[in-house]
This record gives sequence, C-alpha cells and structure tokens, in this order.
Amino acid sequence: MKRIFGIILVVILISFCSSLVKKDTSHLIFSHNKHIEEMGLECVFCHDKASNSEKAEDVLIPEMSKCGECHDIKSGCEKCHSDPSNVVKIGQIIENIVFSHKNHLKRGLECLSCHKGINKAKDVFTKHIPEMERCFECHDGKKAPQRCKLCHINLKKTGLIPKNHDSFWRDSHGLIARTNENECYECHSKGRCAKCHEGRIETDVHPRGFKFEHGIKVSADPKSCNVCHSLEFCKKCHG
Repeated sequence: MKRIFGIILVVILISFCSSLVKKDTSHLIFSHNKHIEEMGLECVFCHDKASNSEKAEDVLIPEMSKCGECHDIKSGCEKCHSDPSNVVKIGQIIENIVFSHKNHLKRGLECLSCHKGINKAKDVFTKHIPEMERCFECHDGKKAPQRCKLCHINLKKTGLIPKNHDSFWRDSHGLIARTNENECYECHSKGRCAKCHEGRIETDVHPRGFKFEHGIKVSADPKSCNVCHSLEFCKKCHG
C-alpha cells in the first residue's frame, strides 16, 4: 500500500513540475508590433494583471479570454495558432528575483522603459527581459537603491557573487580592485569603499592625513567630493 501511495505521489510531483516548465510557443502567431504600433494598444490592455503584480514569478501572459475581447476565438484559430491541436498555456518561471510591476507602474514608468524594443517585435520568441544594465539606469544609488539583495534573493545560487569573493576576499580585494576598479562598480558604489577605508589607508584618492586637510580641497573643488559623498555624509561631522 505504501509503495502504491509513493508511486502516486511521484506521478503527482512530476505532473506539477512539468506544469511549471515553459511551454512550447512555436505554434503561436503574434506580433507585438502590430498591436502596439499599428493598432495603438497600451501594453496593460492585454497584460492587465501587471498593474497588480508584486511578484517576479507571476505569469502575466493574457488568457485567451482577453484575446476574445477583440478576436473571435470560436473560429479562425489558425490566425494565431499554426497548430490548433497543440494549444498550451505558456508561462515563464523566474526564480530568486524580487520584482513588483505594480510598484514600478505606480512610479510612472512606461512598459517600454524596461522592455525596450518589444513594440517592434513581430513574434513571441524574442525575449525582452531587461538586462541588469537597464535596471542600473534608475537603480544608481540616487534615483533608486542599488543593493543587490533588494532584487536578488540568493546571490550564490544565481551566480551573482564572483568566485573570487571567498573567505580570503577581505584581505585580497585591494590589489584586484586597483587592477580593475570599474568591475567593482558594477555592483558597488564608490562610497561603499569609503565606509571602511576613509582616512585609514594610503589611497590615490585620500592619502593618510586627508581628514585634517580635506577642508581646503573641498573649498577648491567641491564637485569632486560629490562623486562619492553626499551632503548628508558631511553633516555627520559638521552638522
């Protein structure tokens, strides 16, 4: 009896996992370009669930009933499905990501701000998931926060933590940072370094003793300080 129950459980789990896998879309005929550019439809007209979506894993592909608001879905299936016998529900599983369409849309962002080029797409195969560089256009530490864990749940699992960030990284990162500091700035702001190194090590930016003479240099070129430090940083000591 236990064996039968175990087999049934495995079958259920396999079926469940299979339903999570992205389905084949090779039979779909759809043009974002026609709907957006030619017909003038807004993205949220079809993707109406996006306005209330607060999870990255939400499937925002419209149901066929949404298509039925404009199209006759009871006939002429071949207009959208090259193989009507293979009509499947499609979706995309996004793991270890924190993202809210709702919050971004509330801030007045247009869909094309992140999903650039989708209005020109004439098929459903081209992915328009924004690259991280696109996120950094707003998440620069000023317009919006730039903390990795703001969006990424498991940095190790997603491969976002470089392999050289091991248990010895704290002692060895200085040489590597000097060799290619721009690589560091892909994840860290320049002000991040100052939190530990301010006035305590010799650097090209702040030599030892800078704390006692920085007032003169600030008066001469205050904009150079703003590259790393905000006015609030100065107020911590100067009120």
